[in-house]
Amino acid sequence: MLQTENIKNADRALRAVKTQQRRRKGLSVHCEHGQLWICHVDGAIWSVVDAEGGGSVDGFDVEQVARGFRRGSPAAEGQADIP
Repeated sequence: MLQTENIKNADRALRAVKTQQRRRKGLSVHCEHGQLWICHVDGAIWSVVDAEGGGSVDGFDVEQVARGFRRGSPAAEGQADIP
């Protein structure tokens, strides 16, 4: 079983995002179909994967799959087209 298939590893996955992305607040963990996802309140989303070496943290690496928006930006307020 992969580490990312186990919701019990959520704290370790959060640590990876906090370390690599330098974000501390507004994060939540979601597990869907055996995949861990980290979401930020600004809309940013990271996929969590098992990894060793390189930039991995505690056996995990993250890939950002959606960018967040700064509060007050036109996209955050629904005034801009999102590609």
